[in-house]
Amino acid sequence: MNAHAGAGGTIFASTALWSGPKAYPENEIAAIIGHEIGHVAKDHSLLLGCLAIEWIPGSSSLKEASVTFREDMSDGFPRKETWKRLSQALELEADQLAVRLLRRAGYD
Repeated sequence: MNAHAGAGGTIFASTALWSGPKAYPENEIAAIIGHEIGHVAKDHSLLLGCLAIEWIPGSSSLKEASVTFREDMSDGFPRKETWKRLSQALELEADQLAVRLLRRAGYD
């Protein structure tokens, strides 16, 4: 079960969030979607993309850049300290916006 905000504002969400034996309650789904909307509203994918461009050498081919990116990821989380700090800041910012959106939508 997962949700993800992609580049261009698309939000991907696993249908397992709301269906099946382990479906989440409505308020938790709203919080997850609100968090992903926070990423979209704050252009977080653009920020991460810009950091990746700076981090991966410009002479790299797309294949080389992909290999470099994969090698610098550990269990889905970046190992480089710059990525860690930025990732934590972006997650907090998305959470903060989600709380405001949830309040406006009438969730407790």
